[in-house]
Amino acid sequence: IFAKKNNLFVRAMPRAFLKAPDEPMPKDEYLAMIRTLSHISFPIFPRIGAFSFEVSRFLNHYFRKMKRPERLSYLYLNTEKRRDEAIRKQLEAGYPVPLIIGQHFFHPFSKKGVHFYTFKNGHPIPEARDVYRHFVNITGIYVPEDASRPLYYEISSWGKKYYIDMEELDHFIKKESAPWLTSVFVFREFLKTDKAAE
Repeated sequence: IFAKKNNLFVRAMPRAFLKAPDEPMPKDEYLAMIRTLSHISFPIFPRIGAFSFEVSRFLNHYFRKMKRPERLSYLYLNTEKRRDEAIRKQLEAGYPVPLIIGQHFFHPFSKKGVHFYTFKNGHPIPEARDVYRHFVNITGIYVPEDASRPLYYEISSWGKKYYIDMEELDHFIKKESAPWLTSVFVFREFLKTDKAAE
């Protein structure tokens, strides 16, 4: 969405993306771009991972270089209502929503996490189990045909599409992690809520 030629970032962008940014990108080019951006963003300890404030700082630096007005904020101490409202607003505006599935807090030695699902014949199939300490992008909200099933976040993880059970994510936040460890990054204009309705 924001790709423009700039000396700081253009070397990370595949040629095909620069020529046609609205066209689908081949998976190998996408992964190469992500790895290059990772080295640009976190050159000292690239394999350890990134803190939430580092991600928002890097992306806001990118936006300033691109002379874009957007500014990204990490949603600390979120509530389900506030988070879901911000996600819906940002998705409706055409932007993906970065989600960090954080570290364990209440049970630091636990291995429990969030499952990544695909769907077959309307039924969720777990493809990755107990995921934590991982960044993904929320790209949509999936409503199953079976109304008795919960809503799902449609996510992108390393170029593949999966689904996260929203109730399962909330359970992970409340029982294993914490709202300041597992949350989303949203543009500041989408953080505004109707206080009278809260």
